[in-house]
Amino acid sequence: MASRVRRVTDAFVASIALVVLAPLWLAIATAILLEGGGGVVFTQTRVGRGGRRFRILKFRTMRPAGGGRPGDVPLRQRRDDPRCTRVGRLLRRTHLDELPQLVNILAGEMTLIGPRPLIPEEDAIVSEAWAGRHDAVPGLTGEWQVRRSARTDVDELIRFDRGYLTARSLRRDTTEISGVSVIPRARSRAARPSGPAAASRPRAPRAPRARRRRRCAAA
Repeated sequence: MASRVRRVTDAFVASIALVVLAPLWLAIATAILLEGGGGVVFTQTRVGRGGRRFRILKFRTMRPAGGGRPGDVPLRQRRDDPRCTRVGRLLRRTHLDELPQLVNILAGEMTLIGPRPLIPEEDAIVSEAWAGRHDAVPGLTGEWQVRRSARTDVDELIRFDRGYLTARSLRRDTTEISGVSVIPRARSRAARPSGPAAASRPRAPRAPRARRRRRCAAA
């Protein structure tokens, strides 16, 4: 039942987003064409649920003659890749290069929230350590994408994905979609000292507050 509700929600949200964001798509496509020419959308083979392969869609962020495009590989993404265009760097920084994947969601190949789909070479490494990753539909975004740095190792990727799949719920997905990540808040609370450590921690002196002088009203 939950998977059916999730699928209906995915299709509804993706359809609305495609209509609402159409002007933004047009602006991005125009910027890509004006800067470097070539195609607007880049496709790449990724591994989805059950190990099935599909073609993921992204806005092109590199020059057409880049070749190989290792900068689009999730585990080895380079933010300073010299092949990136100026528009491409902006798209990557804001994750707007992922917008075409709304089409993948409508096709049922992806979902809104879930483990990010990997290229076959990366997926072979990760699935060897944890085959359970193929039990879920890959997502447009997820905790790994929100939390990861430019370089992420396999253990960190598995920890993020396993943690999400273990506690997955529609409420948690709604929280992720709204842009409020659960993990960073928990991490910030965990970083605060408690108990004796908190008591012994010296407090910074407060700046003196300016006292307002009361004026006596003339009788």
